[in-house]
Amino acid sequence: MQNFSNSHQIRKATNDDYDHIWNLHECLFRSHIEQIWGWHDDWQQENFAKNWSSSETSVIVSQEKIIGYLQIVREPDHIFLKNLGLHPLFQNQGIGQRVMNYLMKMAQSFKVPIKLSVFKTNPRAERFYMQLGFKKDEKVGQFQNMIWRYPSNGK
Repeated sequence: MQNFSNSHQIRKATNDDYDHIWNLHECLFRSHIEQIWGWHDDWQQENFAKNWSSSETSVIVSQEKIIGYLQIVREPDHIFLKNLGLHPLFQNQGIGQRVMNYLMKMAQSFKVPIKLSVFKTNPRAERFYMQLGFKKDEKVGQFQNMIWRYPSNGK
């Protein structure tokens, strides 16, 4: 478990965390998915399981309770942020920013950018990432792609 602030840690998710993270995922993203495609339980559960097995999933912990999760995929030329989710009670407290600072330091140590996609129905997330220095890239379907490049690469 690694501290990324005085009162929050991040650790690799275990199979015991799966149901908790699934429930948090549904809480956070269901309204966006319903607006775009409609929510289909079986498909969503299959897709979540696919993301679980193809991503590095970590949990964000406060006082020994899971308050969020992070899913990344490390590619040779970038880190793809698949999901960052914080329970609504822990949003707007700077925790997401500290998690992203942790991820940005990781990307900088590997000398690679971070890429992500935000639902077009989620302008709040888009603003959050732009405040961290992400730039808009192309729009693909229902997503706004974004990219952050570590400052020392001159781009």
